[in-house]
Amino acid sequence: MTSRKHVLWDWNGTLLDDAQLCCDIANELLLQFGKEKITSSQYKEVFGFPISHYYQRIGLPHQGTEFERASAYFIKTYEQRKHSAEVHTDAHDMLQTLRESGWDQSVLSAYEQNKLVDLVAHFELTDVLEHCLGTDNNHALGKIERGREFIAQHGGMADTWVLVGDTLHDAEVAHAMGIECCLVQHGHNSERVLRSAGVPVFETFDALSVHLFEQF
Repeated sequence: MTSRKHVLWDWNGTLLDDAQLCCDIANELLLQFGKEKITSSQYKEVFGFPISHYYQRIGLPHQGTEFERASAYFIKTYEQRKHSAEVHTDAHDMLQTLRESGWDQSVLSAYEQNKLVDLVAHFELTDVLEHCLGTDNNHALGKIERGREFIAQHGGMADTWVLVGDTLHDAEVAHAMGIECCLVQHGHNSERVLRSAGVPVFETFDALSVHLFEQF
């Protein structure tokens, strides 16, 4: 067993600032299906997993062929525009500070594995993020299983591992994996939604880093 401290970073929303991009694509879909657009604030109140439930909440098809068509459009459009998003301000500094302080760091994401690896490399984060743990599908399934497998392979102790995410689902993932969770409020869920998880929520990476150094 190892006592080395390890951060499992969520990718979309947590490190990559892509919430507005996802909201924009959702609005394109809403218009296609004759529905009213949503604001960024509304998006952050209703986004969640499984995606079918989120689609249902905003009035998009959530089952059958229409759901599949909507999902395919979202995936295709996101892939076409993903490089328009940027890594959150101060993310590089945060990751480098933790690395220099002896933390191990990896990405645990619902994003497809090969695409995740490519994006991490695109943003020049490969050196600080030792492992990219994505899924083998485009429907945001398998994140819990992927994380559990990784911890088992690396002999992780629960009190030295923490998952940092930006959605209520990340808190659910961390709980299922038996590790601590911290949430940042600059991603896909609002502060109000995140507070309902009952885990620490932070406005900035600076505040998050203070907490990590104090608690782990």
